[in-house]
Amino acid sequence: MKGKVFSWMLLVALCLTLTGISYAQSEALLVIPEQAQVLPGGSVKFDVQLFGLDGVALAVEEIQWSVDPDTLGDIADDGFFIAGNKPGKGKVIATAQFMGRTLRGEAEIQVGVIDRAVKLIIQPKLAVLSVSEQLQFTAKVVGPTGVPLPEVKIEWNVDPEELGTIDQNGLFTAGTELGHGKVIASARIFGERLEDVARVIVGPKPNCAIAGMVSDEDDLSPIADATISAHRIGLIHWVQRTQSQADGTYLLNNLIPGLYVVRAQKAGYITEFYQDVRYFNEATPLQLTEGDTLQDIDFHLNHGGAISGMIFNADTTDTLGAAHVTAELVVNRKIKFHALSNEDGSYLIQGLSTGTYVVSASKAGYKREYYQDVTNFADATHISVTEPDTVGDIDLTLEIASAIVGQVVSEETGLPIARARVSAWRLYAVCTHCRPIASTLTDDEGNYVLPVRQGKYFVTATAEGFAREFYQEASDPRDADLVEVLENQHTTGIDFSLLPLSTISGIVTEEITDTPIAGAEVIAFPAINTVRAYREPYRVTTNEDGTYLIPNVRPGTYILKAKAKDYLPEFYEEAEKLADAKPVQVGLNEQIENINFTLLKGGVITGVVVNELDNQPISHALVVAKLIGRPYKKRALTNDDGTYEIAGLVAGSYHVMAVAKGYEKEFYDNEPDVIHADSVEVVPPEVKSDIDFSLTPVPANEGAIAGFVVDKRTMLPITGAFVMAIPIRPTGIPHWDVTGPLGHYKISGLHTGKYIVMCWAAGYIGQFYDNKHNWKSADPVWVESPNTTTGIDFMLRPKWRGPYRIRGRIMARDNNQPLGNVFVYATSSEGVVGFAVSDEDGYYEIPEVPAGNYQLVAVTYGYVQDNDNDPNTSDSLSVSLQDNQDETDANITMDFDETADVSEPSSGDITPSHFELSQNYPNPFNPETTIHYQISEQGIVSLKIYNLLGQEVKLLLEKKQAPGVYSLKWNGMNNLGLSVPSGVYFLSIEVKNDKGVVFSQIKKMTLLR
Repeated sequence: MKGKVFSWMLLVALCLTLTGISYAQSEALLVIPEQAQVLPGGSVKFDVQLFGLDGVALAVEEIQWSVDPDTLGDIADDGFFIAGNKPGKGKVIATAQFMGRTLRGEAEIQVGVIDRAVKLIIQPKLAVLSVSEQLQFTAKVVGPTGVPLPEVKIEWNVDPEELGTIDQNGLFTAGTELGHGKVIASARIFGERLEDVARVIVGPKPNCAIAGMVSDEDDLSPIADATISAHRIGLIHWVQRTQSQADGTYLLNNLIPGLYVVRAQKAGYITEFYQDVRYFNEATPLQLTEGDTLQDIDFHLNHGGAISGMIFNADTTDTLGAAHVTAELVVNRKIKFHALSNEDGSYLIQGLSTGTYVVSASKAGYKREYYQDVTNFADATHISVTEPDTVGDIDLTLEIASAIVGQVVSEETGLPIARARVSAWRLYAVCTHCRPIASTLTDDEGNYVLPVRQGKYFVTATAEGFAREFYQEASDPRDADLVEVLENQHTTGIDFSLLPLSTISGIVTEEITDTPIAGAEVIAFPAINTVRAYREPYRVTTNEDGTYLIPNVRPGTYILKAKAKDYLPEFYEEAEKLADAKPVQVGLNEQIENINFTLLKGGVITGVVVNELDNQPISHALVVAKLIGRPYKKRALTNDDGTYEIAGLVAGSYHVMAVAKGYEKEFYDNEPDVIHADSVEVVPPEVKSDIDFSLTPVPANEGAIAGFVVDKRTMLPITGAFVMAIPIRPTGIPHWDVTGPLGHYKISGLHTGKYIVMCWAAGYIGQFYDNKHNWKSADPVWVESPNTTTGIDFMLRPKWRGPYRIRGRIMARDNNQPLGNVFVYATSSEGVVGFAVSDEDGYYEIPEVPAGNYQLVAVTYGYVQDNDNDPNTSDSLSVSLQDNQDETDANITMDFDETADVSEPSSGDITPSHFELSQNYPNPFNPETTIHYQISEQGIVSLKIYNLLGQEVKLLLEKKQAPGVYSLKWNGMNNLGLSVPSGVYFLSIEVKNDKGVVFSQIKKMTLLR
């Protein structure tokens, strides 16, 4: 055997203690495993030990365990981690006190599988470099398909800084000191910071190895698939793992020279550290010098002792399954062993070392009990365990705690419903968006135990495919019975019989030929304004034979609609318009059949889109056909060969436009704008072909703005989204682009200056950058030509869907001319519900809006909504959607917005000596007030107004400002441009810079209408 085995640890520790030598910063708090992944609800045991750099195990006062973020799960005082229900990634942190100093060790923990739609990947993930050696790192951001996203700016950092340096191209140069750390690649995209990390070692190369065998201590038979791990002690952390072979042998290679703690573990055996010890602090470290291979590092694993028994209900003597049983070593309570009782109440705790233990058990709805029939550790009966014997009949009977107990079954079949959710609600907090006071899931037999405190509750049960039910047999909390829970008692018999939800079925066929239409979409919209949780429509597609089935439909009245490619949409029953639709009434546990549709084919426009310079086809170009004089439009994306087809068009005259990423838009026939465009006549079901386009590439020699557009819910890219940049000057000409298949856009041809950037896409709520619904609160984007400003990303939220539509026209007051590119929001008390953008003729249509009452807010750069010719008042337009009647005359007038922006300090201003937010004047105020503030350091200034509920009402400012004195006005309107009611509001200022938050203050304001 090459190298040395250190066996004088205790002697060295004693000598150092007697001579008073301190370790300074030469200790390493080692946490194992250093990486772990568990399923949601799973568990893993972490261990920690403090070592000196010479391998001496050191005693610490107390270990404190924590998890960051704490939402990942809980960790006990012995390092036993229990994962939460949500996937995530973070750290398990151990802190210890040693010689008056706080030491910290960390391990990585991942719960579940984190499947991000967009992620950053760094390569290589691990590197070992010599002093001053260089290595090129690469990083890329990839989408859901694994294709790298273009033009993403990567930022590079090194932690700690003394590890080395890295330039912004990813070239790393190792420092002159040995150590370990990480190279961090980060990028900001879609409003989120993505990060990936590579582990870097500056030190000797990994050219050492450890080999040996793992066998059963009793019969010396080889143990296969045991996990052997080597953990390096010292400033450079290094871990390697391997599995033993069928003959028990193993080889751990790629080890860096240094001191190692080696352990072997296998389910059913006691974990063993080298050399033949069971605890971390007793391990014998192994010294590896360069090129060493240590042989005969063998492990002999012992099955250990065991404790078995039963868990009973103290009141009924019934057995209890899924109880958590713990065995604690009396001489060291931090050493714990765990098990869960089986369905028959039995349990078995294995792998125990010889010693004396205390056993306890706990379960939801029951009090923890220590063996034998006591409630605390001090009074517990000790249990002596001798390897390899099993100590049996260690039974525990658990006293009940306050809880609600019952069963959930199907009313139709009487069968139990597994994984139904049972929740207890306070008397005043039963609503679709409120949180219950307690919640649990039923087991495979439909049974549940819901621990709660003494009190009275509403109790609900829900399950997939069933209607929610309040106890007792009520669908509404006003009809529900209260459940009273007494102290230390189970309120039993709180049972639920859930009614299955209903189904709607039918067939979709072609009207003329009566042939089935496969792949048609059938939508069931709630016909009335219901609670938000139930407002989302049901959507299914038809089978090959044209049939469809909508499952799990809640009771209510529905408007059904069918649509398919190449066909005109139809409401049930045989209705072209919503006003003629026949509502479908649905109850509980009903099978609504024969809701059939017969669709007529619409007109078709086809053609090809090519590059004007080389006549090559352009794929994923967006082609839009708009009905002249109406907001009706349809769109399509070109195929790889540049061809497209827009089908299902109603009869009429159309303007057709094509645009693609990196190309100028073009109207048919070869015209730059709609004024000169040729019309295309469509007569269903005829095909209008050869509507072709030759697009001109945008010059790439000027400035640009680039970024991505994604779905906020799924983080998937949105193809065919429009992004427009408007120069901040009165005569500025808008520039725009359309996103490609990766959701990427690049608006080129921009001069140096500030721009307002806006984005919209079919089926989504449009926004200004950065996540604003009004251009006044938008973040201006600076372009320095000929450079490209990247990272201007948008996350668009899908709009709500309903059976109604809102139509109208936007006109300018001064010249009575139509206004294009105006954002129109349909808002309610719950936020933005629908959205549209006006076309060149000022027409807009908000499709598929749920029933309800709405305010229409029109927003575009340089204009203000002004229906009553008074720019000081809010002119949102009220509309009501009900009784199957669309709103077709929601016309809006806008006027120039001449309000001033934030006043900047003049060059002659004196830099203030301190931060200050002055009281607004006048106060109280109506209709506007002036706000003065001063900052003494450069930073990002955020000025926000909140209501009494703490909800943000208005974002007045969020931008970087130099030291100076500033002022701005607030006109009493919120972020959507609506007037806020009279009342008390709070003005908040916060200034951040590299130091963090350097100033914050709040002032109270009163608005009197």
